Amino acid sequence: MVSGRLDHDAAESFREYALRRINEGARSILVDFGGTTFIASMGISALIAPTQEVSRNGGRLAIIGLSPQLRQLFEVTGLLEVFQVYSTAAEASADGVWP
Repeated sequence: MVSGRLDHDAAESFREYALRRINEGARSILVDFGGTTFIASMGISALIAPTQEVSRNGGRLAIIGLSPQLRQLFEVTGLLEVFQVYSTAAEASADGVWP
């Protein structure tokens, strides 16, 4: 779960952690933003490299738990077309395309 702010300071740590998990063999990454209050542009950028890397390895990264404000950010910026976004982990699992 990403909690608090995914800002400049937290973005690099998040990106490194996600890429490390992928390099360790993770093919499915579910990022829970349920505890996140703010996502800076650097935070959004930090999602892109892991999404691309896991896709190259035949996996996927999905996002759950966006607050109404963060969901609006994803809508306005077109990020709902870039990332797979679900309300809950159960909803993400139910689509049946997880590797």
